[in-house]
Amino acid sequence: MSGLSRRKFIKSSAIAGAGTFLASNTMLAAPELLLKSKVNKNTSLGEIVFVPHYVQKGRGPHLYELAWATDKEWEPFLSNIKMDSKGVSISDSKNIDKFGINVRWNVEGFGWTNITADNGGEFYSLPSSGKSQSLNLNYELCKSRVVRNRQRLTDLKKSGWIPSAEVMMYVNLSEQFYEDATQKISDDFNSAGFAQSGLMYALWASEKMEVEKAKFDIVLRGKRDDFFFGCDARSFYQMYQDTFLDLFSGVFNYANITFVAKGDGIMSDYQTAPGVIQPETRELLIKKLNERGIKSQERLLFWFHDCCIPDWLRDMKYDDLLKYAEKLTQDTMKHFGDMLYAMEVVNELHDWANELQLSPEQITELTRLINDVAKAVAPNVKRTINNCCPYAEYVQMNSYSKKRALFPQRSPFKFTKDLIDAGIDFDILEQQMYYPYRDLQDSILLLEKLSTLGKPMQLSEVGVPGGPSNYSVRNSTVPFSKEPYLWHKPWNEHTQADWLEDIYTLAFSKPFIHASNWFDFVDPYYFMENGGLLQSPKGEKKEAYHRLKKIRNNWDQLPRK
Repeated sequence: MSGLSRRKFIKSSAIAGAGTFLASNTMLAAPELLLKSKVNKNTSLGEIVFVPHYVQKGRGPHLYELAWATDKEWEPFLSNIKMDSKGVSISDSKNIDKFGINVRWNVEGFGWTNITADNGGEFYSLPSSGKSQSLNLNYELCKSRVVRNRQRLTDLKKSGWIPSAEVMMYVNLSEQFYEDATQKISDDFNSAGFAQSGLMYALWASEKMEVEKAKFDIVLRGKRDDFFFGCDARSFYQMYQDTFLDLFSGVFNYANITFVAKGDGIMSDYQTAPGVIQPETRELLIKKLNERGIKSQERLLFWFHDCCIPDWLRDMKYDDLLKYAEKLTQDTMKHFGDMLYAMEVVNELHDWANELQLSPEQITELTRLINDVAKAVAPNVKRTINNCCPYAEYVQMNSYSKKRALFPQRSPFKFTKDLIDAGIDFDILEQQMYYPYRDLQDSILLLEKLSTLGKPMQLSEVGVPGGPSNYSVRNSTVPFSKEPYLWHKPWNEHTQADWLEDIYTLAFSKPFIHASNWFDFVDPYYFMENGGLLQSPKGEKKEAYHRLKKIRNNWDQLPRK
């Protein structure tokens, strides 16, 4: 897929980290402007202020500019939450009585990461009108994670797993620092210092218990024949093709094939005009992959993002759009049919990739049409829904790619539930999981929430940066970050491989997840900066490539149970 426009969005939002965007742009003010016209002023009550205490030793920044509120189900909602010199404040939760807040906070020793404060699972309520409440942000973040870890540890142990001494060391240290912070609660700064240490140990405890339990489950369940190791396959046209096929088949048994109306120059445009398809480049790629025993999925056929839609599609009336979608789906499925394992029905239509500004009802109608036509033409091909931005920070930003959102925006969970409730019988729910600026426990909890919808799942796009390389340093293509590191330590080949191993381990351990698809295969043709598994089209393997091959080989050798 063409990642440039979306990468700019990600790096300009709470999902990533170019702080100058929200500081200098109107986006941060967008929810405030919207509230003036849309939010009933009578819903405002008293104010809660979460006061940050900067006990970190580095230069920061330590607190990101965007905060957002979530309800008791961890669903984001548009509020008047804001950040100013006092801290993070909220006085209008739109009649949602119990809520948490989400901020990106620099936890030195772990990373600059998004964290939810939920009052230790009890959540917050606004004081009555005219009243104000001040809370210590450091303490609230620590309390919320320490208390959650207690319950999570209890839940994970129910299947017979016994946490290691290392896990319990982090748990106990976090508990002790939280206790110290509680005893010093009247001394804001000292309490914040203890809480900050407790939060750091609690985050490590969160991740280590999840990964350790996942490894336990993998051995307990034995060999899996229902899990795909996948990757985007555009690199077939980015490097010597036999080299690509040898290296790709060395780690992957599943391929994502890019179908976009307006391409990115790597593969030809799939359409030059309405009703005209150019299948040749994709057909050759799918055939070559099939010869290696690799199944293929079509992706991005219906992705209404500014970067990849031609003017003739952008200006299409809705009735004409339905006719266009019906014909394009028929033509595509008639041509490729059972050459494909799966076809993506719509991509990212829940959030900001809605350049055509469709209403929720129109989105449902369009999705149903594409799904039904694909099923009728090629009933053996799985139909998938692909969603991005798992935590839906965009709800607070209230925007599409370049425009103000005209309709209430939905999280991936809410969007998918609406489709299921409407009776749309797609086969697989896909969730993108590029590094989500969250710890691994948050990541797996989000996926477990999505699993309650009852659909088999795939991680459709997974990836993290690989850090500077010789090429990027010489050509200044990847600047050195001046911000705090995001996860454990600055991105490099080793950190990339660590995250890859952990996210694949978590995915493989969950029986409801049936694939994990890495993006991308080769640098410098990447979505995440230097995020490929190969250093260049010559085929030099990165540590992440070796790590993925190792864990897959280990799991292939498990006994079948």
